[in-house]
Amino acid sequence: MRPIKKTLIGASILAFSLGILATNAHAEYPEDKTVRIIIPFGPGGTTDVVFRTILPYLEKTLGQTSIIVNIKGAGGAVGTQAAIDAKPDGYTIGTLQTNTLIAQAVGLGNYANADYLPAVSIGFMPLTLAVKGDSPYKNLSDYQSAAKKAPGEIGLSMGVGTLAHFVAIKTEQALDVDLKLINAGGGAKKKASVLGGHSAGMIDPPPGVLGLHRSGDLRVLAVFGPNRLSSMPDVPTATEQGVDLNAFQMKGFFVPKGTPPMVISKLASAVCALGDNKEMRKKLDDLSVIWRCESGDKLMKWVDEERANVNAIALSLGY
Repeated sequence: MRPIKKTLIGASILAFSLGILATNAHAEYPEDKTVRIIIPFGPGGTTDVVFRTILPYLEKTLGQTSIIVNIKGAGGAVGTQAAIDAKPDGYTIGTLQTNTLIAQAVGLGNYANADYLPAVSIGFMPLTLAVKGDSPYKNLSDYQSAAKKAPGEIGLSMGVGTLAHFVAIKTEQALDVDLKLINAGGGAKKKASVLGGHSAGMIDPPPGVLGLHRSGDLRVLAVFGPNRLSSMPDVPTATEQGVDLNAFQMKGFFVPKGTPPMVISKLASAVCALGDNKEMRKKLDDLSVIWRCESGDKLMKWVDEERANVNAIALSLGY
C-alpha cells in the first residue's frame, strides 16, 4: 500500500506544480511572442487604418510586439473565422465590430455567439449620410421631404448585407420614408454612384467622405452620432435636426473561446490604458472614432444590445 500512497502523493504534487506553472504562464502574458491582430478586411480601409493607428501605442502598454494580419472575404467573415479558430492563448486576437455581428446575422459567418469572447472595446465610429456637393438637399429635412413626395424614388447607396445596408434601413425608419436602396457595393462604388448622379445619397463612415466633403464634391448632411465630430464640426447630428437616429460601427477586440480570463483581463487593461495617451486620442478623433473603453459585463451589455438591433433588422430583411 505504501508505494501506491507515494504514487498518489507524487501525482498530486506534480498536478499542483503543473497548475502553478500554468497559472504563472498566464500571469506572465504576454511572453516573448508576437501578438497577431486579424483585420477581416483588406489593407487601407477604414478598419485597417483605425487599428494600425493604435498598434504602436498598444505594443507599449501590452509590452510585446504586435502585427496586423489582413484576411479579407465574405464581408469580414473569413478573417473573423480565422481568429475564432486560433489557439486561445491571447496571441491571436480578432477585431470586434458591428460587422462581426452582421456577418453572423446574415449567414456569411458560420460562427455562434459562444465561439468568441468580446474582450475590450476602443469605441465607436458614427455613420453619415452624404449627397453630391451640388445636390438640392442641404439637410436631412430636404432629403426627407423629397422622399415623402416621391416614395421609393430617392436613392440611397449601400451594399447589401453590410453595415451600410443596415444603417440605410434605420435611416428609412427614422425618417419614416420609403427610399430606393441601391446595392452599389463598397465605399468607392458608393461614391461613384452618388458623384455620377445615379443615386441621391450614400451611407458611409466619416473617413470615407471627409475629403470629398471638404473639397465640396460631397456634402455630408448628418452624422449619426450623439455629438458633432471634431473632424467635421460643420456637420450637424441627426438629433440636432430633429431625427432620432444614432448608428455606428462598434470597434474593439475579441478572443477565441477558451482564452484564460487572466489573458483577457491583461489585454483589456492594456487597451484601456491607451485612453490616457493624448496623442493617440487625437489621432482617433481625426478618424472620427469616439473613445469608449469597456470590458467585462459593461462590454457584454453593449454587445448584447447591438446584437439585438442587428438581429431585428436582419429578420426584417428576411435573413
